[in-house]
Amino acid sequence: MSESAESWWRRGIFYQIYPRSFQDSNADGVGDIAGIIDRLPYLLALGVDAIWLSPIFPSPMADFGYDIADYTGIDPLFGSIEDFEALISAVHASGLKLILDLVPNHTSDQHPWFIESRRSRDVRKRDWYIWREPAADGGPPNNWMSEFGGSAWAYDTATRQYYYHAFLAQQPDLNWRNPEVRQAIHDVMRFWLRKGVDGFRVDVIWHLIKDAEFRDNPSNPDYREGRPPHEKILTRYSTDQPEVHDVIAQMRRVIDEFDTRGVDRRNLPSVRASRCLLRQGSLGRASAIQLRAVVGAVERAVGRENHRRLRSRTPGGGVAELGAGQSRSSAGGQPGGAGAGPITATRLACIRWRSRPIRCAIPLRRTSGHRRRP
Repeated sequence: MSESAESWWRRGIFYQIYPRSFQDSNADGVGDIAGIIDRLPYLLALGVDAIWLSPIFPSPMADFGYDIADYTGIDPLFGSIEDFEALISAVHASGLKLILDLVPNHTSDQHPWFIESRRSRDVRKRDWYIWREPAADGGPPNNWMSEFGGSAWAYDTATRQYYYHAFLAQQPDLNWRNPEVRQAIHDVMRFWLRKGVDGFRVDVIWHLIKDAEFRDNPSNPDYREGRPPHEKILTRYSTDQPEVHDVIAQMRRVIDEFDTRGVDRRNLPSVRASRCLLRQGSLGRASAIQLRAVVGAVERAVGRENHRRLRSRTPGGGVAELGAGQSRSSAGGQPGGAGAGPITATRLACIRWRSRPIRCAIPLRRTSGHRRRP
């Protein structure tokens, strides 16, 4: 494979599609997979290289699809698994790539894993989530706060313990210190890679590992009134733990099981050794905090370049800003106006998988119909 084919994502332009607001094909008022297929010619005319598809999995929609109840299904709101397979075929026939949103930090509280986990303290999947005893006064185990406000701990009256949720109470966090959880998410990745997806954008990856001792987070000396309440504390112990690099490296090894056609290389006569995480050796050894600083620099550089390239390539004089994780178009009468997915600005880190990307993104502000990330 040529170097340009190997590294297509380095200069590729990604268009994020939030499915429910992109294109409705059956007049039910909700965008769907068939609508995306219908609009592929428009995306080609824009000159984009790849589609980043926000969650389309079965969900109660407490957080607009980021509360997943089944990692390997398609929500009927958007279509069927057959519709998704048709989308993959059409995307690749058009010469584009498609990456999925992978949401490994938490599930819906309606996911079968959590339903079993909360049934009893003694069930096997109890340790798939983060359960803790109440504090001495009966309150939450520590001072960690939800990104959406309030305590990040919810009390379960049936089992008399608290479970942790970094976001909504309907989004309990998985316990990534449990090897069974890691294996389960790796199998989810394999399922979609076998379907032919070209990689993943990994949601809130810095949240996956929490402090093993569950120490209180320190207060934020720079907090000012009027800022979101959760900013009153620094997330020293609830995010950005060094072990997250091991998690990413394991995900990378799952990716390396597949060749660029979605074929499982474990079934072939030989398997090439997995490449180094992120290629830059020093970055692989950096702390999680240092990694986030690098991510910010990547986003700014890539965003400027993609904006310049798209401005010169958008038909009809419209401007499509598809920088690191952004999607916006002012091309008249086309998706990207009222019908496009919401605008999001993100900081991105790319984990190289042959010609495939994993994208770890941090949306910077809430937009209508889309989740907020700090």
